[in-house]
Amino acid sequence: MTSKVNNDFIWQDRDIRFDSRAVDLELRKGEVAIETLTEVEDTKGNTGDRGMLVSTNLRFMWISAKKKRTNLSIGLHCIVNMRLHTKSTTLSGAVHTVVVMTKFQ
Repeated sequence: MTSKVNNDFIWQDRDIRFDSRAVDLELRKGEVAIETLTEVEDTKGNTGDRGMLVSTNLRFMWISAKKKRTNLSIGLHCIVNMRLHTKSTTLSGAVHTVVVMTKFQ
């Protein structure tokens, strides 16, 4: 007996996933990219690793520029709080930071 995988199941807005496969980072039917930012550094888990931040109507995705397998997908239903900060550094000047507080059930 073969089981059929339901590809219509929406996980993108309710899960936090690390190091996802490339197919899981593709926009699903109905998902729309709202903004893409380049040169975004993940300072929590991959310090010094730059990548791209994509915001969609379902989730935020950070994808490493060096290795696509290093990535993070945060569903919008998992976000509890977001804070934006502007800091001044000697090397980069004004730097914008985003702190995302999440929950996972």
